[in-house]
Amino acid sequence: MNKKSENRSLRKIHINLSEKVHQKLRVKCALEDRTIQEYVAQLIETEVASIRVGDSASNDKRRGA
Repeated sequence: MNKKSENRSLRKIHINLSEKVHQKLRVKCALEDRTIQEYVAQLIETEVASIRVGDSASNDKRRGA
């Protein structure tokens, strides 16, 4: 996959953090030599890894069917 088509598949989110939390996040990322983007993306990917998308049985359960 080339860079241009890869960027088309990415989605952006926007979050609000307190100044104190943002400062701690910046320090943590600096200590780990990674960007906030890299850290948050990996954190989210890890948290949603077990969720199956497109499974109609799971979708039916959520809808109360």
